[in-house]
Amino acid sequence: MPPIPRTNVSWSGIWTAWSNISTRCRGVIEPVEKSQLQQTLRGRCLAIAENWYEAIAGTDFGPAGKNEPPRRFVELTEQVITLLFVEPFDPDRARAVGAALAEPRYIRPDTLSRTQTVLPRQITQGWSADQVASFSPRLAALLGEVAAGFFQRARKVILHEQDLVRRTLIAEIEQAEAKLGESSAHLEERIQERTADLVSAIEYLEQEVTERRRVEKALRERERFLSDVFSSIQDGISILDREFNVIRVNPTMRRWYAHAVPLVGKICYRAYHGRSEPCESCPSRHTFETGEADHGTIARRGPDGEINGWLDVYSFPLLDTATGQIRGVIQYVRDITERKQAEEALRQVEEHMRTFVESLDDVVYFQGLDGSISMLNAAGARITGYSVQEFQERPQLWREIVHPEDRSSIEEFLSSRSSTHSEERASSFEIEYRLQTKSGEWRWMHSRMVSARDAAGRCVGYNCIDRDITQIKRAEEILRQRNRELALLDRAGQALTSTLDLDQVFIAVLEEVRHLLDVAACSVWLIESETGELVCRQATGPQSDAVRGWRLAPEEGIAGWVAHTGKSLIVPDTRFDERHFKRVDELTGMELRSILSVPLRVKQGVIGVIQVLDTEVGRFEFKDQRLLDSLAASAAIAIDNARLVKALRQRTEELEARNEELDAFAHTVAHDLKNPLGLIVGFSEVLREEFTALKGEELCRYLNRIARSGRKMNSIIDELLLLAGVRRLEVETGPLDMAQVVAEARRQLAHVIEEQKAEITTPDTWPVTLGYAPWVEEVWVNYLSNALKYGGRPPRVKLGATVQPDGMVRFWVRDNGPGLTPEEQSRLFTPFTRLDQANTKGHGLGLSIVRRIVEKLGGQVGVESEVGKGSIFSFTLPAADG
Repeated sequence: MPPIPRTNVSWSGIWTAWSNISTRCRGVIEPVEKSQLQQTLRGRCLAIAENWYEAIAGTDFGPAGKNEPPRRFVELTEQVITLLFVEPFDPDRARAVGAALAEPRYIRPDTLSRTQTVLPRQITQGWSADQVASFSPRLAALLGEVAAGFFQRARKVILHEQDLVRRTLIAEIEQAEAKLGESSAHLEERIQERTADLVSAIEYLEQEVTERRRVEKALRERERFLSDVFSSIQDGISILDREFNVIRVNPTMRRWYAHAVPLVGKICYRAYHGRSEPCESCPSRHTFETGEADHGTIARRGPDGEINGWLDVYSFPLLDTATGQIRGVIQYVRDITERKQAEEALRQVEEHMRTFVESLDDVVYFQGLDGSISMLNAAGARITGYSVQEFQERPQLWREIVHPEDRSSIEEFLSSRSSTHSEERASSFEIEYRLQTKSGEWRWMHSRMVSARDAAGRCVGYNCIDRDITQIKRAEEILRQRNRELALLDRAGQALTSTLDLDQVFIAVLEEVRHLLDVAACSVWLIESETGELVCRQATGPQSDAVRGWRLAPEEGIAGWVAHTGKSLIVPDTRFDERHFKRVDELTGMELRSILSVPLRVKQGVIGVIQVLDTEVGRFEFKDQRLLDSLAASAAIAIDNARLVKALRQRTEELEARNEELDAFAHTVAHDLKNPLGLIVGFSEVLREEFTALKGEELCRYLNRIARSGRKMNSIIDELLLLAGVRRLEVETGPLDMAQVVAEARRQLAHVIEEQKAEITTPDTWPVTLGYAPWVEEVWVNYLSNALKYGGRPPRVKLGATVQPDGMVRFWVRDNGPGLTPEEQSRLFTPFTRLDQANTKGHGLGLSIVRRIVEKLGGQVGVESEVGKGSIFSFTLPAADG
């Protein structure tokens, strides 16, 4: 299908064409179903519609005839018209183009976005359910009265052929007009472009001329300003070329060298210094050679060549901006004559001060806030062993040689002083500390410090004068040590004489000695009279509990040697003394090196040893031995007195106990033996008086009563003998077959058990313990006898044993008797005591024997009872090994 020939088309023509499109499409365009459109036709229509949207995106839709449409818009419009109106008319094609123009869903998003930017009201609602919901007023105006039913099925309208011819002629005329208008517009556009270029060039030239005039004026003003500054500078300024010719100077230079004016045009070293060649140390010469700025101090000479002042000369290179080469030098000269004179005066004062400081015996130095030392006199180097160079090379050296215990306190003190208020800044302050010399010796120093501050009042360091007070400190320490020793002896003497509790005395004295001598451990060893062994009675320090109670054989170890010889001994290093008992180190976990051991001596001889020990080699001196000898003398007397008092007290207690037992014994004999003896006497009297009158049966009964009373007396006598023998006799203990022992005890009481119809329960097995079988059997007999005698009716007795965590075995007898009150329980196991003296009912002598036997065998007795709930009597014995 050939396109319509292109002609000049006016805006009014396009508007008219669209009106005709609206009329032609009325009733023809139907809802478009995708399945009904041919793919080729649909694609072409969509492309044309999209291009048309792109064209109108750049067009200002105003009133008809106001603006001319762009060429692209005209071309696309022609294609749309051709598709719609060229015969033969195709309704499907018309519907596709109309739908593409109306449906934004067929347009690419970027194209539609640009279109909607130009025509924001073109479509107010989009596609929904394959239908266009609404149109903008502009689109409705273009398409005519078809907006309401644009996509609804309508009647097909057959266009008149004459209308097509008319539209074609109109289009050709409008195309011709468009071409003519296009040529005129192009020519006018070229003229306007050339005119605009010429106007821009004229404006640019005017701006350039104005800017150049402004820059020239600013340069003249700046030059006048710099000239004024150059002339007003009080220091000298001289500008030289590469041949050292003076090309410009300021008034100051002319004033200084008035004898050589005019200066400009002369060689600088001839005009300024009267020389025939440049100075060796001339900064300008160095700048010419290296291209770098330089500085130097030179003498200023007068007309006669004599030095009349000093100048600081600064030289700076003057570069050629085009080539970058040096084309001259600027000399900046400052008169420092007064400063030089002040420096010389200060140098002389400093020399005098240095001589004075170096002659002092005190250490004089300056210390910075960081602890660095920047000045140190000869005394400081002599005392510390370090030179000032070493302090400067190692800024933290002073901090390193100060004693660690003093370091933090000094730093805190200095920090607080450096921030004090202004009225206190000038005041000095003093402090004492310890420092370690290069040889390793610790020296005490008394330092007097004054904070140094800058002009703003900030502390920048400290001027310090330190005096060596080591000898004074040593004398004070000796005096304090002596006072402590005297105080210790006084306190120890008072403690030793004020109490007989030697353990408390030993602890107090040993702690005093340990802290006074600053040692690792102390101990007291006493000789055991029975074995001759040394026994550690008390100890302080690490692992003292492990050492306490330890035994040494006679002459074993350092302590054994001192106890045997009766001589005090200082061992500087135990590694080289064969007498040292090495197991001490293993037991305590310490490597003991130094030992001081002194004997405890009384009139009868040595009774023990006091030892002090330390882990350092060579720890003790003769003065320490002298102190310990004095303390040992007082301690030995106190120990001997305490032993005598203790022995006297024990003897007194034994005699008192014997007297009490004797009184109880007399009471028992008078009470317990009196009844059977009275029966014997009574029945004997009856037999003597009525022997002939008594019948045989009655006579036999009297004789049995006499025999039973005699056996009872014999039993009481046996118990008394056993009670006395247990205290006196020493028996050998061994593992017991407790089942056999209990069986023997039951055999002795078989007639009583049978008579009482008692029920006795025993365990299947018994734990093995250590003891003496005859004595343990007696214990069971007594416990069982009491259970049968004072238990319920009939008696029910249970026997048992319990293994305890402490290595003992508890044996017990439980009865079903009436039980005991707490008061009755407190009187049990007392020799020759009964619970009720008014009658014979009680536990009496038997439980006393039980207690003495069990305690002799290393055990304990006990009772548990509540009134109405029976009683449990128990005793313990050591468990047998394995």
